[in-house]
Amino acid sequence: MPGTECLIVEGDSAAKSVDQVRDARHQAILALQGKPLNAIKAGRAAVRKNEVFLRVFETLLGYRSSDTSGVNDPLVRLASSQHCVYESIVLLMDPDADGIHCGVLMMAFFRKFAADLIRAGRLHVVRPPMFVFRLPGHARLDPSQWPVASSPEHADAIERTLRQHGVDRFEKIRHRGLGSLDIPLLGYSCVDPVSRRQSSLTIKEVDSAITLFGG
Repeated sequence: MPGTECLIVEGDSAAKSVDQVRDARHQAILALQGKPLNAIKAGRAAVRKNEVFLRVFETLLGYRSSDTSGVNDPLVRLASSQHCVYESIVLLMDPDADGIHCGVLMMAFFRKFAADLIRAGRLHVVRPPMFVFRLPGHARLDPSQWPVASSPEHADAIERTLRQHGVDRFEKIRHRGLGSLDIPLLGYSCVDPVSRRQSSLTIKEVDSAITLFGG
Protein backbone atom coordinates (compact mmCIF):
# COMPACT_ATOMS: atom_id res chain seq x y z
CA MET A 1 0.00 0.00 0.00
CA PRO A 2 1.48 3.40 -0.95
CA GLY A 3 2.90 5.41 1.92
CA THR A 4 3.16 2.46 4.30
CA GLU A 5 6.24 0.84 5.80
CA CYS A 6 7.18 -2.06 8.02
CA LEU A 7 9.83 -1.39 10.65
CA ILE A 8 11.78 -4.59 11.35
CA VAL A 9 13.31 -4.64 14.85
CA GLU A 10 15.02 -7.35 16.87
CA GLY A 11 12.67 -8.12 19.74
CA ASP A 12 9.84 -7.10 22.07
CA SER A 13 11.79 -4.44 23.97
CA ALA A 14 12.58 -2.54 20.80
CA ALA A 15 9.07 -3.09 19.43
CA LYS A 16 7.42 -1.70 22.58
CA SER A 17 9.58 1.42 22.45
CA VAL A 18 9.02 1.98 18.73
CA ASP A 19 5.29 1.47 19.20
CA GLN A 20 5.18 4.56 21.43
CA VAL A 21 6.39 6.87 18.66
CA ARG A 22 5.29 5.30 15.36
CA ASP A 23 2.43 6.55 13.23
CA ALA A 24 0.15 3.51 13.39
CA ARG A 25 -1.73 4.67 10.30
CA HIS A 26 1.33 4.17 8.11
CA GLN A 27 3.92 2.23 10.11
CA ALA A 28 3.81 -1.42 11.17
CA ILE A 29 6.32 -3.17 13.42
CA LEU A 30 7.79 -6.64 13.01
CA ALA A 31 9.81 -7.99 15.96
CA LEU A 32 12.03 -10.83 14.76
CA GLN A 33 12.43 -12.69 18.10
CA GLY A 34 15.86 -14.13 17.53
CA LYS A 35 18.73 -13.93 15.06
CA PRO A 36 17.73 -14.84 11.48
CA LEU A 37 19.06 -17.89 9.70
CA ASN A 38 21.84 -17.24 7.18
CA ALA A 39 19.67 -17.44 4.07
CA ILE A 40 22.65 -17.35 1.71
CA LYS A 41 23.87 -20.71 3.00
CA ALA A 42 20.50 -22.27 3.85
CA GLY A 43 18.23 -24.16 1.48
CA ARG A 44 14.75 -23.01 0.55
CA ALA A 45 13.10 -25.69 2.70
CA ALA A 46 14.99 -24.55 5.80
CA VAL A 47 14.09 -20.91 5.16
CA ARG A 48 10.39 -21.75 4.72
CA LYS A 49 10.32 -23.49 8.13
CA ASN A 50 12.41 -20.97 10.04
CA GLU A 51 10.39 -19.26 12.78
CA VAL A 52 11.94 -15.83 12.18
CA PHE A 53 11.22 -15.93 8.45
CA LEU A 54 7.71 -17.27 9.00
CA ARG A 55 7.00 -14.05 10.89
CA VAL A 56 8.43 -12.11 7.96
CA PHE A 57 6.16 -13.97 5.51
CA GLU A 58 3.10 -13.43 7.69
CA THR A 59 3.75 -9.70 8.05
CA LEU A 60 4.92 -8.78 4.57
CA LEU A 61 2.70 -11.16 2.57
CA GLY A 62 -0.26 -11.93 4.82
CA TYR A 63 0.93 -15.53 4.47
CA ARG A 64 -0.16 -18.48 6.61
CA SER A 65 2.33 -21.29 7.29
CA SER A 66 -0.19 -24.03 6.39
CA ASP A 67 0.14 -23.12 2.69
CA THR A 68 3.60 -23.88 1.25
CA SER A 69 3.16 -25.03 -2.32
CA GLY A 70 2.80 -23.72 -5.85
CA VAL A 71 2.16 -20.01 -6.38
CA ASN A 72 1.37 -19.69 -2.67
CA ASP A 73 4.92 -20.62 -1.72
CA PRO A 74 6.02 -17.54 0.30
CA LEU A 75 9.42 -17.45 -1.39
CA VAL A 76 7.78 -17.41 -4.81
CA ARG A 77 5.43 -14.63 -3.76
CA LEU A 78 8.15 -12.58 -2.07
CA ALA A 79 10.31 -12.77 -5.21
CA SER A 80 7.68 -10.65 -6.95
CA SER A 81 7.69 -7.25 -5.27
CA GLN A 82 4.02 -6.68 -6.09
CA HIS A 83 2.97 -9.11 -3.33
CA CYS A 84 4.61 -7.18 -0.50
CA VAL A 85 1.91 -5.49 1.61
CA TYR A 86 4.08 -2.46 2.44
CA GLU A 87 5.64 0.08 0.13
CA SER A 88 8.86 0.15 2.19
CA ILE A 89 10.71 -2.24 4.47
CA VAL A 90 12.93 -0.59 7.06
CA LEU A 91 15.66 -2.44 8.95
CA LEU A 92 15.91 -0.80 12.39
CA MET A 93 18.34 -2.82 14.49
CA ASP A 94 20.08 -2.13 17.80
CA PRO A 95 23.33 -0.12 17.54
CA ASP A 96 25.62 -2.94 18.66
CA ALA A 97 27.50 -5.85 17.08
CA ASP A 98 24.53 -8.23 17.33
CA GLY A 99 22.23 -5.65 15.80
CA ILE A 100 24.57 -5.02 12.89
CA HIS A 101 24.91 -8.76 12.26
CA CYS A 102 21.14 -9.25 12.47
CA GLY A 103 20.67 -6.46 9.92
CA VAL A 104 23.15 -8.05 7.52
CA LEU A 105 21.40 -11.43 7.85
CA MET A 106 18.12 -9.77 6.92
CA MET A 107 19.82 -8.09 3.95
CA ALA A 108 21.08 -11.53 2.88
CA PHE A 109 17.56 -12.93 3.07
CA PHE A 110 16.11 -10.18 0.88
CA ARG A 111 19.09 -10.36 -1.48
CA LYS A 112 18.55 -14.05 -2.13
CA PHE A 113 14.76 -14.20 -2.20
CA ALA A 114 13.50 -10.66 -2.90
CA ALA A 115 16.16 -8.86 -4.92
CA ASP A 116 13.47 -6.98 -6.85
CA LEU A 117 12.48 -5.18 -3.64
CA ILE A 118 16.05 -3.95 -3.31
CA ARG A 119 16.29 -2.94 -6.96
CA ALA A 120 13.04 -1.01 -6.59
CA GLY A 121 14.51 0.99 -3.68
CA ARG A 122 12.06 -0.45 -1.18
CA LEU A 123 14.55 -1.88 1.35
CA HIS A 124 15.98 0.71 3.73
CA VAL A 125 18.23 0.80 6.75
CA VAL A 126 18.13 3.25 9.66
CA ARG A 127 21.27 3.82 11.72
CA PRO A 128 20.28 4.48 15.34
CA PRO A 129 22.49 6.58 17.62
CA MET A 130 25.26 4.60 19.30
CA PHE A 131 26.37 7.64 21.30
CA VAL A 132 24.35 10.65 22.42
CA PHE A 133 25.82 13.93 23.69
CA ARG A 134 23.77 16.06 26.05
CA LEU A 135 24.92 19.67 26.32
CA PRO A 136 24.23 22.12 29.17
CA GLY A 137 21.27 24.36 28.43
CA HIS A 138 19.86 22.18 25.66
CA ALA A 139 16.26 21.16 26.23
CA ARG A 140 16.02 17.50 27.21
CA LEU A 141 12.80 17.08 25.26
CA ASP A 142 14.21 18.54 22.05
CA PRO A 143 16.22 15.70 20.47
CA SER A 144 17.15 17.85 17.48
CA GLN A 145 19.55 19.64 19.85
CA TRP A 146 21.47 16.47 20.81
CA PRO A 147 24.59 15.58 18.80
CA VAL A 148 24.49 11.86 18.05
CA ALA A 149 27.05 9.42 16.66
CA SER A 150 26.54 6.11 14.87
CA SER A 151 30.04 4.74 15.60
CA PRO A 152 32.90 5.19 18.11
CA GLU A 153 34.92 7.03 15.45
CA HIS A 154 32.02 9.40 14.79
CA ALA A 155 31.67 9.99 18.56
CA ASP A 156 35.38 10.81 18.89
CA ALA A 157 35.08 13.34 16.07
CA ILE A 158 32.09 15.03 17.74
CA GLU A 159 33.92 15.14 21.06
CA ARG A 160 36.98 16.76 19.46
CA THR A 161 34.77 19.33 17.73
CA LEU A 162 32.98 20.20 20.97
CA ARG A 163 36.26 20.71 22.82
CA GLN A 164 37.70 22.79 19.97
CA HIS A 165 34.71 25.10 20.40
CA GLY A 166 35.27 25.38 24.13
CA VAL A 167 32.54 22.97 25.18
CA ASP A 168 33.96 20.84 27.99
CA ARG A 169 30.84 20.10 30.01
CA PHE A 170 28.68 17.47 28.36
CA GLU A 171 27.31 13.98 28.87
CA LYS A 172 28.42 11.26 26.47
CA ILE A 173 26.00 8.35 26.69
CA ARG A 174 26.54 4.95 25.03
CA HIS A 175 23.39 3.19 23.84
CA ARG A 176 23.29 -0.48 22.85
CA GLY A 177 19.59 -0.99 22.23
CA LEU A 178 16.60 0.93 20.91
CA GLY A 179 14.88 0.35 24.24
CA SER A 180 17.51 2.41 26.05
CA LEU A 181 17.01 5.54 23.93
CA ASP A 182 14.93 8.39 25.28
CA ILE A 183 11.55 8.15 23.61
CA PRO A 184 11.72 11.62 21.98
CA LEU A 185 15.17 10.79 20.56
CA LEU A 186 13.99 7.37 19.35
CA GLY A 187 11.15 9.02 17.47
CA TYR A 188 13.29 11.78 16.02
CA SER A 189 16.36 9.76 15.02
CA CYS A 190 14.91 6.33 14.19
CA VAL A 191 11.18 6.33 13.49
CA ASP A 192 10.06 9.64 11.98
CA PRO A 193 10.72 9.34 8.20
CA VAL A 194 11.39 13.08 7.97
CA SER A 195 14.19 13.28 10.55
CA ARG A 196 15.68 9.79 10.88
CA ARG A 197 19.03 8.80 9.33
CA GLN A 198 17.86 6.44 6.59
CA SER A 199 19.48 4.98 3.49
CA SER A 200 17.86 3.13 0.61
CA LEU A 201 19.94 0.00 0.06
CA THR A 202 21.34 -1.01 -3.31
CA ILE A 203 22.31 -4.47 -4.53
CA LYS A 204 25.98 -3.41 -4.46
CA GLU A 205 25.76 -2.22 -0.84
CA VAL A 206 23.98 -5.38 0.27
CA ASP A 207 26.53 -7.59 -1.49
CA SER A 208 29.37 -5.68 0.16
CA ALA A 209 27.83 -6.10 3.61
CA ILE A 210 27.28 -9.83 3.05
CA THR A 211 30.88 -10.27 1.87
CA LEU A 212 32.21 -8.35 4.87
CA PHE A 213 30.42 -10.75 7.22
CA GLY A 214 31.60 -13.84 5.39
CA GLY A 215 28.60 -14.55 3.13
